[in-house]
Amino acid sequence: MPIIRQQIGVENQGEVYSQIAVDRNISDGAVRVYGLLTPLYSGSYYSDKEICKKLDISQQVLTSRKKQLKDAGYLLPDVIQARITVMYIGNNNMSANEIKKEWESE
Repeated sequence: MPIIRQQIGVENQGEVYSQIAVDRNISDGAVRVYGLLTPLYSGSYYSDKEICKKLDISQQVLTSRKKQLKDAGYLLPDVIQARITVMYIGNNNMSANEIKKEWESE
């Protein structure tokens, strides 16, 4: 189960992340996946199985949508140990890669 890490110090994530909904480079389905991940606090865990169940989609569809988010800079999975992944979640202010750097400098 991946561990969530978001931008440090952002209090109202809803306002910042609502801008993602109008990004025409990702599908509506990818926005829905992103919408499920962003309310999770840094340090939270989630499972693909949970997301698939909530959105009534297959693992294959979820993988495709997460790839869209990764390609757009909104998600960055980072395997830190076997079976332990950190999922950095970017936004319009900072890419997922920039958020990873921010966490690493803390």
